[in-house]
Amino acid sequence: KGGKISNELFGFIKRNYIPAMSLFVRRTVDRHPQAVSLIKLLDDIAANSDAVTIKAFAKFSPNPDLPEEFFENGVLKKKVILADIETLLKCTESVTANTDKWFAHWDEHRRKSKFNPTFDDLHNAVDCIIEMYKRYYRLIKESGLILA
Repeated sequence: KGGKISNELFGFIKRNYIPAMSLFVRRTVDRHPQAVSLIKLLDDIAANSDAVTIKAFAKFSPNPDLPEEFFENGVLKKKVILADIETLLKCTESVTANTDKWFAHWDEHRRKSKFNPTFDDLHNAVDCIIEMYKRYYRLIKESGLILA
């Protein structure tokens, strides 16, 4: 009897956890024009990196020490942000590749495509998202992205 409950519980978790986490990962890197996502925020920061200065950040931040890698000649380095965007896309691609077909929308041909993210795939993608969020948290929160 105990094994049956465990199998049922595991099945329930698998049927619900994988789709929910896959959709979370997908939404984090969604570049749709109406989406609000971490990737779009990073895209916007990269596009306006020359307007974010260390001087403005230091003026409005209670603790203005950011890693030096963020700034060059007093201005936010676009190449660092673009590299982080690539990292985020790469570490989530195993999950986002077929999430639309399998969970977000009905696709009658989905059974022909192979999509089987593992718990490790999901956990690695979520860990990457968390690390990226932590990396940019102070820049976003403490500066309010003050444009000088």
